[in-house]
Amino acid sequence: MALRRIFFVLSLALAASWFAPSNAEAQTIYGLWRSTSGNTFEIPFSRGNRFDIVLTRPNGQRVVLPGAWVRGMRGIQFNYMYGRSRYIGTFSARRSNLVRVLAPNGKVSWWKRSSSRRSRGIAWAGRWRSTSGNIFTVPHSRGPFNIIVTYRNGRKGVLRAHWVRGLVGIQFRYGRPANTVTYNPRRPGRLRVVDARGRIFWWIRVD
Repeated sequence: MALRRIFFVLSLALAASWFAPSNAEAQTIYGLWRSTSGNTFEIPFSRGNRFDIVLTRPNGQRVVLPGAWVRGMRGIQFNYMYGRSRYIGTFSARRSNLVRVLAPNGKVSWWKRSSSRRSRGIAWAGRWRSTSGNIFTVPHSRGPFNIIVTYRNGRKGVLRAHWVRGLVGIQFRYGRPANTVTYNPRRPGRLRVVDARGRIFWWIRVD
């Protein structure tokens, strides 16, 4: 029992250290951005060339937009589709609080970093495949966050999630009724999921 308590305390300390502010964290494109239109865009950490962006409109509606890194410019420049239009976003570490967005008509707009959430690729951040066959993209976030789910039929959706109080970096809940997801540093390639009926599932890391 004592060893379990020690492991639990060390896990919390490790999670807290992951969320400590750092210059490296501030100089990444991953995280939450607000456009001049009032929309917010969340770019989750991704190891692959393709990824999804969560657009949240001022009325709270969420839309998943497909994105891809420009070849040779991963983490710096990307394309994303809004309807049938392609936009180009560019990030510079020298202006790490801004993303320059070029529209198809040549108009330039700016996204400003939201100070409430920032992302970087650690631990649970990334894409996970559930035993059901669905794929979940989880960002690194201090507060409530969006999970992108890709269903087996290819349809995409957005699920709201939040950390369990006192367990930031270890355990979060999503969906209604709530599913509880737990990260164990000793098994970094898996996330344990318990649904509202007490059934246990596993998410396996994809990338």
